[in-house]
Amino acid sequence: MESTAIKSLKETVLERIEILSLEELNVLATFLNELEKENSLKEEILSYKGFLKTMDEDFKTELTTGLPEKRLKGSKSHKTF
Repeated sequence: MESTAIKSLKETVLERIEILSLEELNVLATFLNELEKENSLKEEILSYKGFLKTMDEDFKTELTTGLPEKRLKGSKSHKTF
């Protein structure tokens, strides 16, 4: 069952989509395709031997989003001479 906040957000997004031009819709469709590919790749990588099925959602988010961000920040703070 969806929460009220999720339903409200979906309605808002749909309302905004309704007023987009064809060109803007194409840009949005391309963006959504890329987003799906990215998420699909993460799922594929993490699903090795059923790992994804039993993984805690917070831990999965940390691995797929938090860890790469921390690594990027860490690499920027280590300057090479």
